[in-house]
Amino acid sequence: MDTYRIGKAIHSDCTKTRKKRPGEHTAKAAASVAGGWSGGCAGATAGSSTGAYIGGMIGAAFGGVGAVPGAAIGSLIGAVVGGIGGGVGGSCAAEALVEELVSSDSEDENEKISAISTSLS
Repeated sequence: MDTYRIGKAIHSDCTKTRKKRPGEHTAKAAASVAGGWSGGCAGATAGSSTGAYIGGMIGAAFGGVGAVPGAAIGSLIGAVVGGIGGGVGGSCAAEALVEELVSSDSEDENEKISAISTSLS
């Protein structure tokens, strides 16, 4: 799916723009895919660890043996929720960052950098 999205963006840029080369759509699609994957991996890792801890604590409250399945279930749920949340968040953040870079009217690099830093804060 990601390969199709990037390929479609390249095709769109090369056929429908004046410059006939990869440009804004390609940059946004590639950044969105990369941000989604990196955010998803980070979210899944953090969610798995946090879920295992919380699940183990809840499971231990129902008896010492309940900590093991509680940690396993919590880790699985945390990884799924963290992966989805991180993926969506990373994708949106990366796309917004590239949008800020590409659509900036000014050609001055210092103004672009300050625009990015203010959008991140």
